[in-house]
Amino acid sequence: MTLLELIVTMLVLSLVTSIGVVGFRAVTDRQDKNQALGNLFIVRDAQRRYASLNDSYTPTPTDLRAIPANLTVSDAPSTNKNSVSMAVGSRGTLALASLSENGCVTLQVPPLSGPLSRQTEQRDSLPISVLCDARSALPSGEYQQTPGPPSDALVLSKSSEISSDSQSALNSGSLSDFADLGLGVSDEPDSSDPAVLSHDGEQYLYIPNQSGNYVSTPDSIDASPDGDIDVRACISPVSWSSQQVLVEKQGSYTLSLTSSGALRLSVTSGGLSSTLTSSTTVSLSPLQRGCVRVSLDADNGSGAATASFFASPSGVSWRGLGSPVTTSPSISIDNTSSPLVLFQASTGFSGRAHSASVLVGNTVRVSFDARDCGQTVCISASGESYTITRSSSGLKAAVVDRDMLLFDGLDDLASVAHSSTLDIGPLESMTVVAAVRFHGPISSQCPIVSKRETDSASFSGSNYAGWTLYINSLAKAASSIYDGSLNRTVSAGSSISYSEPLAAVLLRVGASGATGVQQDGSRAVSIDGALSAPAGIAVPVEIGKLGSLYCPMEFYGVAIYKRDLSISEVNAVYQYLRS
Repeated sequence: MTLLELIVTMLVLSLVTSIGVVGFRAVTDRQDKNQALGNLFIVRDAQRRYASLNDSYTPTPTDLRAIPANLTVSDAPSTNKNSVSMAVGSRGTLALASLSENGCVTLQVPPLSGPLSRQTEQRDSLPISVLCDARSALPSGEYQQTPGPPSDALVLSKSSEISSDSQSALNSGSLSDFADLGLGVSDEPDSSDPAVLSHDGEQYLYIPNQSGNYVSTPDSIDASPDGDIDVRACISPVSWSSQQVLVEKQGSYTLSLTSSGALRLSVTSGGLSSTLTSSTTVSLSPLQRGCVRVSLDADNGSGAATASFFASPSGVSWRGLGSPVTTSPSISIDNTSSPLVLFQASTGFSGRAHSASVLVGNTVRVSFDARDCGQTVCISASGESYTITRSSSGLKAAVVDRDMLLFDGLDDLASVAHSSTLDIGPLESMTVVAAVRFHGPISSQCPIVSKRETDSASFSGSNYAGWTLYINSLAKAASSIYDGSLNRTVSAGSSISYSEPLAAVLLRVGASGATGVQQDGSRAVSIDGALSAPAGIAVPVEIGKLGSLYCPMEFYGVAIYKRDLSISEVNAVYQYLRS
């Protein structure tokens, strides 16, 4: 060939090669996109099968069946070609996304009903730089539904399922009513029942009848008026006709109820105490909400003091409790350095505390509102800080921000009847999740959930076969499994955070011989293939108790699965139990 012919030939060959490469890339890109779409169609079809039985799409990936083993479905973004991100919108739209070679492939499936159901499926592609998240495929304004707990639980019980007049909570797991959560040691209410605290939409402070439970704020000028004073409190007490102190600044003034249900104001003036009592009583039923008030005119102009007493269902519209009461001479309230103390259990108060305030005229000087409380401190609208003090033993004061069971750590328990399905069999996996909260130092081991033969301070020994999820003496979540020969105990790496809700999890992976514990999303796992499984432990699952050991705690719910749950699944269970 001449040089010219050779150049022309090379140019032609280069052009043909370029066309071939571009064509090949187009083919592979199309194949890659089709693979991603195929994964989305698999999940879509699984959702349709679920919807045919449940009338809705599920936001929980583990509810889906017939998903290939090599395909991962989650509510998190897709990170590779073999993972699908899934989201169900607030109006029922199903959104799916899967990562491909050159971007993210999405699929939007209309809801099963409603105006949007008439729309068609929409496919789209997002650039590689965008997070491949199914939420990106939801219609504008439609937010993602929170995934619920996996549906294959054996036991799934929440404290919200127990009413104040009930002794059990229905089990939502597959063991059905056989595994209902029962309170105490009998079918009748007794001292072994934990306190059932319901949340009706408004946060309140529960003060049990145990000395050491109260609320207080330090002495201040605002809390120490020396003349006219107006003191108020809104409560739902166990009894309206028992002696109890509601508001007290010792050595200055005290608002209380008498044993007959009358309202009483005691003031100290010049070192001398004066007591004024309403002529009629507060006629309310136990635990019925009501507000009481006393207004003191320290000098009525006639050399005397006059107290007027009131009651109200809400603290807005007041009715008088009999006629005003007068005492001579006029009063000048002593100013002491005592703190302002509210709702003292040691002085008889027991029940729900909602609010309290001290006014001079129409001006609020200090105020307490349980809706402003954290778990240890309440910051009032008037600026002062109130400390919640809890008893060192027995039932502790609780800020009720959700439904809960309150265990006293002395004799309270709940239980699920024995079933061999709840034992750990050979090579079987198990996950036990408990949602709880603690408020004070834990000096000894504190059993949360156990299925174990008898008591042992060290959770070991020849007669203590079974499993236990507990808080150890170092305030760490721990799990223990004993097979009659070997004991495997694993604890978390850090201590729990007091006054914060906690997900404590016992893990057992039978095939690998692993036992472990999870706390605050972090897992500690120990591998010991020699540890076999305890079998035939004919004892119930106990909450808050193991033999002679009891656990003071707020308890929200428990779930038991016969498999190893992922951390994301555990978190979904935990959010469900604590909601």
